[in-house]
Amino acid sequence: MNALAPSSTLLRRRLLHVLLVAVAAVLALGMLPAGVAVAAAPAVEQCNGVDNVGGQEVRCEVTVVNTFDVGTGLGSSTVTVQECHGPAGAPICGPVSTTTYADVVLSVRQCEGSGSGGGGVVTCTTRVSNDITGAATTAPATVNQCNGSGQGGGTMPTTSCSPVGSTTGATLTQCNDAGNGGGASLRVTCTVDPSTQTAALPVSISQCNGSGNGGGATVTCRSSLTNSITTAPAPSPSASPSASPSASPSASPSASPSASPSASPSASATPSTTPSATPSATPGSTPGGTPSATPTGGPTPLPTPSLPDEQPLPGPESPVPAPPITGTTDTPITALPPVVALPPGDSSQNVPQLPRTGSDVELLAHSGLLLLGIGGVTTLLARRPRRTGRHALRS
Repeated sequence: MNALAPSSTLLRRRLLHVLLVAVAAVLALGMLPAGVAVAAAPAVEQCNGVDNVGGQEVRCEVTVVNTFDVGTGLGSSTVTVQECHGPAGAPICGPVSTTTYADVVLSVRQCEGSGSGGGGVVTCTTRVSNDITGAATTAPATVNQCNGSGQGGGTMPTTSCSPVGSTTGATLTQCNDAGNGGGASLRVTCTVDPSTQTAALPVSISQCNGSGNGGGATVTCRSSLTNSITTAPAPSPSASPSASPSASPSASPSASPSASPSASPSASATPSTTPSATPSATPGSTPGGTPSATPTGGPTPLPTPSLPDEQPLPGPESPVPAPPITGTTDTPITALPPVVALPPGDSSQNVPQLPRTGSDVELLAHSGLLLLGIGGVTTLLARRPRRTGRHALRS
């Protein structure tokens, strides 16, 4: 018993460890948020805190295109950037770089605290466009721009900003506390193009704040935020019903009536030619050669058809071929000869007897009796050896 105790204890410990690992895995999976893209787009930041010595220029551009589906909460983005740094008036520009992300970009920040040396030049542009599918509404974007800028002397006006806004926590914030080193007139020129914002995809832009504060420095910045919303198309209920009714009724009625009536009337030529051929070959039994349509003298007897002696009924020994069709639409139809009633006692003289067909009842009866007799004899013969064998065993 003591030898088995350590092994059972070790087994319990291992089972406990496996259970703890399984619980931790389940908790980790449950903490993952549903519908979140793995590759989230980072905030776009460039040209911040650079070129702060005299006579330098910083020129940067950012273009963001977001695509977002409100129904699924999924989206993607394409970001295009370029930076230029160097002497004022002749900066050296790097290549245009485009990057695609598996999520939307929600923040752009550039040219912040840059170009503050004497005679420095700050020129930056940010453009963001959102293509949204689903239910969403837009409103004019809030602006916070050119507050506390263009100070330190110089010919007035030192700023030109459109529009001038002072909204805290605005969607577009730029050119605040900028161009305060004195110098030329209109040294701070900043513009926010007509822009909109939406709660379905909140994006913020911040640029050129705290920049160009050296003597004679200039700040020129522009930004825009647009939202294009497309309503998700609703499924069309008229697609299925419109296909079935239009195909079925148009095909059936047009084919059926046109085929049946055209074939039936054309085959009715046979009845018009058959009566004219058969009576013309049969001589009339009324003397005088002129048939009379209605017999006179006395009551009209019941019409009993009679056949002449020279034309027996068709039988197996004397097949009669069908008369050829010789009549046309131009051939007149010959009138049928009158039907003559036969005397009561003479019906057997003119009507031949039909040939006998079928099987003979007597022959079938004899054959059956013969088969029964053969069966009985066979049964008796088959039982005799069995009786003999039993007697032999008894003896």
